[in-house]
Amino acid sequence: MNKFLLSNIALVVGVLALITGITSPSALGIAGAVIILGTLAYQSAKKRKLGLVKNTTLRKTTEGIIIVITFLIIFLQTDIQRLIIEDPVPNILIPIWVWGAYFIIVFRKPKQEKLSENKK
Repeated sequence: MNKFLLSNIALVVGVLALITGITSPSALGIAGAVIILGTLAYQSAKKRKLGLVKNTTLRKTTEGIIIVITFLIIFLQTDIQRLIIEDPVPNILIPIWVWGAYFIIVFRKPKQEKLSENKK
């Protein structure tokens, strides 16, 4: 099975949300941008964890910058408190989902280490 199936689906949803937000201005555009950027950072981190790409400082730094940009996109909106209360899904729930997925993949131990620890 494709190890990136769900993140690819999230990427498509992000693109659709961004397009929707652009065509009729709404918070979906911001949510779409956060989903796209977060998914790209997540996929990069997952590729590092699976050993599909080298675990370089440049890659980690780029992922970190992308995640910081997603924080800025959300929290630099004007009157963010009102937006979170009136429309919480695109303004806080989607970003929490994106950030949670990224930090879980970054801090989770690789599967090979788990298997070798169980044998001890």
